[in-house]
Amino acid sequence: PPPPPAVVLAQAIIDASSVMIRVAGRVLEQTAPVGITSGQFAMIDILVSRGPLRSGALARVLDVAPSSVTRMSTRLAAAGIVDRHVDGREVIISLTSRGEAVAADITSRRFAYVLSIIESINPSPEDHQVVVAFVRAFRAAGIAPM
Repeated sequence: PPPPPAVVLAQAIIDASSVMIRVAGRVLEQTAPVGITSGQFAMIDILVSRGPLRSGALARVLDVAPSSVTRMSTRLAAAGIVDRHVDGREVIISLTSRGEAVAADITSRRFAYVLSIIESINPSPEDHQVVVAFVRAFRAAGIAPM
């Protein structure tokens, strides 16, 4: 018998996420002079959306060890992308203006790449509505605590 619809949908989402990982990799390759890794971009992306964070809070959001945040932020600070400000016993990490520009460039390139893929498929307006509604619900369910 054919697999249940939820299984087919789960595999399609996994396949799409693999494509998005490749898209992100290609976009990050285009920033080669800056040398941003996917982990570093995750940090940058969080700082864009949440603003400056204490290193411990950033580690929790990224779900990594605090030492990983220290390593990543030290490298990004050396590249002029983040600022590491000591506040008592905590380190507050924030984007510099260069970091904001790098984030905007990567986000713009990623958007353009994804848009070109969507335009090559040429989905119907009905498909747009269904996919957008599903992706929003999927995102909301994925953010909610399990």
